[in-house]
Amino acid sequence: VQLLMMQFCRVPLLAEFSRPVSLLHPELMTVYSKIVKHPMDLGRVCRSIRRRSYKDTRAIRMDMWRIFTNCIKYHSHPSNKDNAVPAFISIALHLRTYFNALWQEYMMPSDTSSSSSGGKQPARGSPAALQRAAFEQRDTARLQRLAGTGTTILSKNCLEKIGVALTDFIANGGCVDALDEKDPIIGEGAAMDDDAEGDLDMFVDNLKQIQQRIKDIIGSEHEYTVEEMVRDMKRCYTLDVFENRTAMRVRIANRLDRMLGKIIVPIHETSCRGVNQSSIWGCMAAGIWARESSKKPYWPALVLGILAPECQRESWHMELTSRNEGRLPEKLLGELQAGKRKAEQSIKRDTRLGPQQHSYFLVEFMGTHEFIWVKEGDIIESFDPDDDPNAASAAGSVTKKKRSTRNIADSKTFLAAIEEGRWALEEFELQLSDACGDQGEEEDADDEQEMNYSYAVLGQSDDEAEEEDDAIDEDRRMTPSDLEEANELLASHGLIDYTIEGRKNARKRSLARKKEKVLAEKALAKKEKNDQLKKAKDKKSRARHESAERKKADKQKKDEKKELEKRRKKRQRARKEDGAPTSKGNNNSNKKRRIDDSHPLGKLGDKRGRATAIVDGYLTRILKTEEMKNLSIAGVLNIPSSLVDSTGLLGMALAFRAAAGEIPMPDDATSQFKPWEHIDADAPNSSAERTKRLEKQLDLLQKKLEETKSSTVRRKEMALVAKEQKLKLEAGIIAEEVVAKKEIMGRVLKKKPVVKAEAKSETGEGVVLEGTVVEGDANDCAKVAVVEVVADNPDEEIVEVVAAEDEEKEPEEVEVMADAEEAEDSMEVEAVVEESS
Repeated sequence: VQLLMMQFCRVPLLAEFSRPVSLLHPELMTVYSKIVKHPMDLGRVCRSIRRRSYKDTRAIRMDMWRIFTNCIKYHSHPSNKDNAVPAFISIALHLRTYFNALWQEYMMPSDTSSSSSGGKQPARGSPAALQRAAFEQRDTARLQRLAGTGTTILSKNCLEKIGVALTDFIANGGCVDALDEKDPIIGEGAAMDDDAEGDLDMFVDNLKQIQQRIKDIIGSEHEYTVEEMVRDMKRCYTLDVFENRTAMRVRIANRLDRMLGKIIVPIHETSCRGVNQSSIWGCMAAGIWARESSKKPYWPALVLGILAPECQRESWHMELTSRNEGRLPEKLLGELQAGKRKAEQSIKRDTRLGPQQHSYFLVEFMGTHEFIWVKEGDIIESFDPDDDPNAASAAGSVTKKKRSTRNIADSKTFLAAIEEGRWALEEFELQLSDACGDQGEEEDADDEQEMNYSYAVLGQSDDEAEEEDDAIDEDRRMTPSDLEEANELLASHGLIDYTIEGRKNARKRSLARKKEKVLAEKALAKKEKNDQLKKAKDKKSRARHESAERKKADKQKKDEKKELEKRRKKRQRARKEDGAPTSKGNNNSNKKRRIDDSHPLGKLGDKRGRATAIVDGYLTRILKTEEMKNLSIAGVLNIPSSLVDSTGLLGMALAFRAAAGEIPMPDDATSQFKPWEHIDADAPNSSAERTKRLEKQLDLLQKKLEETKSSTVRRKEMALVAKEQKLKLEAGIIAEEVVAKKEIMGRVLKKKPVVKAEAKSETGEGVVLEGTVVEGDANDCAKVAVVEVVADNPDEEIVEVVAAEDEEKEPEEVEVMADAEEAEDSMEVEAVVEESS
């Protein structure tokens, strides 16, 4: 990018684009700020490039296009007719074309990657299709530039540049610059066949011969045109070289075309420059004397277009005409089209005259800056400011016509027109003498005026301009119209059509894009609505399905309950028929069997008593092994009364014993003095009084000692009694625990006589009730399960069910008929199967 900008900034047309308009022309800002919403200048772009502020190259190109677009927009706006300068529009268009041409040669590689797609046509709008279109545009532009600069004679500076470029091309393996470095075509690193090595050597020799020829031309006075240079380059790889290697020949052609493109683009830009004396900065072909008709006087004029008969037509005529017509204002161009059509019709009518046919010229009169198509007979080709053709025609006798001609020649407008023609001719001769645009590069290298607009100078810091840039950035907001303009810039490569027709088309495109956006939003909203409706519908469907499943499950449960009730009633009827007592007899005591004290085992006769005995035995063993002082005799003997918690078990027990008089009440824990300590035996002065007090202290001490001895004896007696009771209690607890465990195991292992029993398992496996196999084979039963009665049996009668060995399911509810030892205790219960050893 920096090489591109260095080449671009050599154009001597950048004075009005180098800094912000607010600094160059502050008097224009009132109108300029209303027309241009996003100002941009070349200095800001160069500073941003040198500081690497751009995220990508697209942003650089957009800012450069904005510089040219802002100029065109300001000078073509309807509200700025007084300050509009059409020449600035032409300069901006010229710079935009030059920048795009440099971009094609400096920023696009020589070879297109789409060539490896196997000959398939890429999809429309795809990156490959866009890349192919860009390469095709570059090829077309190269042909147009070659047609316009083919006869241009190359200067010595330009020839030296070509020699250096060829040297670098050979040294870099056929790579033009860094964009081609990854794919060399000659030298080391080049992928080629053994047979191609000879052709490549011949190609390199041909390039070296061109280098030698260029050196010879530089040392001599011979002329070397652009067309000859291009022809010699093509001969290097087409003349008896690469006859059977089309792909290699195409790649070499692409590399050389791009190398030459970097040289030809500045030459073509120089040939397209206009002259400052033209109101539209027209690119003149010659300075002439012209008149509107034979009745009008001759006037200094510039030739801006040529319509020649076919036998006299040259390739550059049409290019010159179309270039200058593109620089004309829209209204003026429309007026000139009528004159152009008349000229074309006249040329067609005069075809019979042959070589004597007349050509027509688009001229701009100096002074008045009027444009018109004139006939060849109304011009004088050689313009000499000092030789007025009107003066020669006015010589002789004075007539009315000659008098008017003489008056025009003496007018200030005519004199000013001659001076403008003189300046235009001088500028045109300078352009012809420097056809390559590089004549003054070395001579003017130290010229301050030239350096003011070079890339190196424009890229330097500029405090005033940077302040303006910061202010612009703060107010820079992208509106929908700005986005439309940016899209148009990208679509047209930086050329926005500000004509009436162009603005109409832009509005149509904007309305079409808005319509597409609205349709897309509607389609998206419709899709979201349909998705929401579908989700709601699916939710309702799931809710209905879940409700149906719940109803089905509830019905299935009800049916199962009805079936169970039906089977139960059937069994009851069968019992009645057999004469066996039913579970719903008149005696309610059969329904709720209770264990009274007349049971042989006493309180161990029921399940609760047996569980209590087992728990008591467990706690007794814990007391023997673990240290629990608050529950032992040692706590009574060793813990001071002041440290016993009155709300705890030991505190309450001691309180009851003290209240019963079995143990003395504890002293006040808050008193720190003993009774004899309150007697002061040293206070009296008489020995008799002191003796009495000492005797009293001795009595109190003796009494306390006797109480302590009696308490100690009583505690030892009580401790012995408690120890005997404890041992006796522990023995009883252990005995009850053993009996309870034996009773449980006996009930599990003992086979009771079964009067009648029925059982059913949901799993279909064999079930053993009270040791009798009702269904299945007894040999298949290995696991013992305990059936715990959970309904209509407060005594929790225990029966046994044997499950099959291969039963891996969790215990489940079954319906069984459980019988006690006597027939009258038969009952129907709902039981839960639990695994037991």
